[in-house]
Amino acid sequence: MSIMMVFEFEGYPRVEQLVDVLGLLGASVDVEDSEFSGDFPESNAFFVYTQHATLEDIGTDQANPLGWKIGARLVVHCPISTLAESAKELDEFMVALVGGINNRFLLSFQYESIYAVRDHDLVVYKKMIE
Repeated sequence: MSIMMVFEFEGYPRVEQLVDVLGLLGASVDVEDSEFSGDFPESNAFFVYTQHATLEDIGTDQANPLGWKIGARLVVHCPISTLAESAKELDEFMVALVGGINNRFLLSFQYESIYAVRDHDLVVYKKMIE
């Protein structure tokens, strides 16, 4: 059993930049064109990155006031048995993302609750595990 955490990216971040950030964290990544998949080393959380043909509205229910369109998603499936490790790796990933890409993004729990928004600075609303 797992929970799904969803990154929604403004526009189209460069795949190479995202893969570089994941590589810094020790994640294994399998790239195929403008998409990739892989997993984090400690938690074994599995992720899939896809880009959309056109820009779309943000999928997270509460995100309408943000006013930007997304072109890509990174869906992370976090095993319940290693949730603490997943939370740690996702926190590290967000910090590395802020330094590695310029795109705005948000992180939500299953498109329902926003956990973090990166506008110009990263604003974390809540932690996965307190």
